[in-house]
Amino acid sequence: MPKPDKGAARLNFAMENAARCGDTTAWLLAAGALYDRARSGETTEEDLRSSRVALLDKVDGLRGAFRSRVGRLWAAQQVDLRIGELFSDEARCQTPDLPTLFRLMEAGKSRTLLDHLGSVYIDLPEAERQGIRSLEKSILSFPDAQPANWNERELRLYSGLPILERWGPANTRLPIRAVEDAYARASAGFSAVEPVASLDDVRLALQPDEILVDYCIPLHPTHPAIALHGMIVTREGVHCYALNLRTALADIGGFAGSFSINGGAPLKTSQLAAVLFACREDIQAGNEGEAEVRLRRFGELLITPVLESGIDPKRQKHWIVSPHRILHTVPWNAVIANGGEALMNDVAITLAPSASVWHKLRATTTSAPKRFVAFGNPRPLPDTSLKNLAQAEVEVSLLSSIVMEQMDCKVLINQDASEAALRREVGQAGMVHFATHGAFPEQDAIDFHQLLLAPGEGFDGRVLAEELRGMDFHGASLVVLSICNGGLYRFGPGDEPYGLVPAILAAHALNIVGPLWSVADNKARQFMTTFYSHLFESGPPEALRQTCRELAQQGWLMRDWAAFVLVGNGLPLPGSEKIKRSSDAPDV
Repeated sequence: MPKPDKGAARLNFAMENAARCGDTTAWLLAAGALYDRARSGETTEEDLRSSRVALLDKVDGLRGAFRSRVGRLWAAQQVDLRIGELFSDEARCQTPDLPTLFRLMEAGKSRTLLDHLGSVYIDLPEAERQGIRSLEKSILSFPDAQPANWNERELRLYSGLPILERWGPANTRLPIRAVEDAYARASAGFSAVEPVASLDDVRLALQPDEILVDYCIPLHPTHPAIALHGMIVTREGVHCYALNLRTALADIGGFAGSFSINGGAPLKTSQLAAVLFACREDIQAGNEGEAEVRLRRFGELLITPVLESGIDPKRQKHWIVSPHRILHTVPWNAVIANGGEALMNDVAITLAPSASVWHKLRATTTSAPKRFVAFGNPRPLPDTSLKNLAQAEVEVSLLSSIVMEQMDCKVLINQDASEAALRREVGQAGMVHFATHGAFPEQDAIDFHQLLLAPGEGFDGRVLAEELRGMDFHGASLVVLSICNGGLYRFGPGDEPYGLVPAILAAHALNIVGPLWSVADNKARQFMTTFYSHLFESGPPEALRQTCRELAQQGWLMRDWAAFVLVGNGLPLPGSEKIKRSSDAPDV
């Protein structure tokens, strides 16, 4: 009879005690030690896989102990490294179990956003809200508010946003506990943990001409991007690939790791970040030749393995791409592959924060959009230093002339393009278009990025990401952020997306279009009018592809068309088939 494993029993007891006390760090140390014991012993591959799945089950249980949003973000930060280790161990197996590998990949991506989409969330009562909101903001803000040059701002894009930076390691449990206690007293916050989708769920949700490519850069303790994994999913099957980035980018010099400037938040860089940094810089500076060299490099890393798996872009024309970490900032429509051509020549691309988020959005049904609401050139703005956007007024006027054949339109400009009007109109809108400015403060980069509208009626015009998340976008099949940097979102531990785009997704919009960098006012107008001219017949992904291709063929620089991305479920607008049949019918 085998002797009882007293060491394992002690570690299990330590985990149970840490869970009762709410000590996440102690729980993870005990859980990690328990897994390491299994890994270092004479254990079969199947037994180790069972240990990984069991630990992952317990991690989800740990997340469920937190009711507040900041608590769940904190939990993601605590488990990020451990999930990366579990994923890497499964990927190194001689025969990885694909459903388990997929679950491990998804376990570390956008889980709080997934919870917003799948679970009931109850906000704090007004009486509790003000003091706790102040504490939450201090948890989600950063001590480094110094102005940064372009290079440093780009580095920040590639660096995760760890929370509780200003509190110091010895005090991190105190503010989280205070927030959690407030939510518990009010029976507020999240009611459950939304599980990730299964590999079969995702596979069966794909249409015959679609593929989903789920990327993963497992977190490593010393290197921000040491390996790249991709899982290619079709209705027919699944294929995986892995790249050692240190080998694949061995010709790229420079430092890989973390550093800090003047005591600010840590910045991360790697060979992969260096290529992406140079690519984005060249595109925005108009250095087309240099940009194409980098875009080919991304094609080799991200697209060629997909094509080598047997995917035919002529047949599988819609790709749902779930990036990871710094890949969120890649200008996907401009990536060059398949014989030296831009991918968008053949393929329409929809981005999703995770495959599970995409699956949840894809399963959401809504009626055909009946009302289009557009906000153009709000005046006055909360920040009076921002320039007048005269072309934005022209933009929304032109769009209304296109859209009015399909649905009711309401165009709001200047003082009518107000925060108060947004709050009145959003619940009835099937499509919403913003042609305005945004504000993206570095100190408040998580929940406090802002959509700027005209103030009035008791509102300041600064619509925070956290306020957008609490609005009702349930009926919105499409939201367009014709705002400089409007489609760019930051990410944190657990690859949690922060900012305007994920906030609007959490408010249950199905698709969002926006740019990854600043685009000139007149170019944005022309881009949007072309996009809307294709929208009803082709749907958002294909309309975006056609627009990018047409403008590139007309000689536009990449900086004016490659910025725009689509994030969401990637479906045509509800009722579009009826619209298409009607528009194709012969005159009588």
